[in-house]
Amino acid sequence: MTKTVSIKYSVSLPSTSHIDVDYHLHNKFYVKIALANGANKPYNGQYYSVFSVIPRYEGCKYGFFLPLNYNNLTKSKQTDVFIGFRFGQLYAAKK
Repeated sequence: MTKTVSIKYSVSLPSTSHIDVDYHLHNKFYVKIALANGANKPYNGQYYSVFSVIPRYEGCKYGFFLPLNYNNLTKSKQTDVFIGFRFGQLYAAKK
């Protein structure tokens, strides 16, 4: 005679909420604010939260941007600062 063993487990669907706002300040100056909030639910994978502010200047042939990024993924909980530019279709960025 065989014995049947029943094991129950639960999982949740992954979920993260995203809010992005892009605002035209003046002439060719813009700012983007982005928030991604990871849900910490039981039986769910770990998703991180991030907050970004990205001021930028957008010209016809060139642009300049300075993203500021904070996330809870790094242990030091530090703010990362990047710098970037665009010339035509060429983009370059550096942390």
